[in-house]
Amino acid sequence: MDLLGSDLAVHRQGLEDVKPWFVYLLRCSDNSLYCGVTNDIEKRVSKHSTGKGAKYTRSRLPVDLVWQSSGTDRSTALKAEYYIKKHAKREKELLATGTGILNQALAKIFGLNSWKVTIDDHCRNSRDCRTNDDADKDAEVLF
Repeated sequence: MDLLGSDLAVHRQGLEDVKPWFVYLLRCSDNSLYCGVTNDIEKRVSKHSTGKGAKYTRSRLPVDLVWQSSGTDRSTALKAEYYIKKHAKREKELLATGTGILNQALAKIFGLNSWKVTIDDHCRNSRDCRTNDDADKDAEVLF
């Protein structure tokens, strides 16, 4: 009985340390969109920005974070990423603006809320932020 109690305590402690996972969209220099998952959005975007991220984004620098989901577990994030990648670019563009059926589907199927990321959001969370005419845009949270 004592062993079972200690196993449960270790399991509970492990659950507290689990970081949420996010699905995100990056806009590349050629105007294409890259979809990925991570449990550390700032670190991952930084990797992409320095050319150390995915092979796809290395040749399409600079990249900008344009959309991210609310936090979830890894399995759900991977399923949502796959779901997004199956859709056409125009549907992903609507997702990046916070509108469209893809946003509604992600909420209904995966329970994900969406955040439209603006230049200001990225600049607040990134050391490699570039000056941009759009920097005066306010953050917009979409539910």
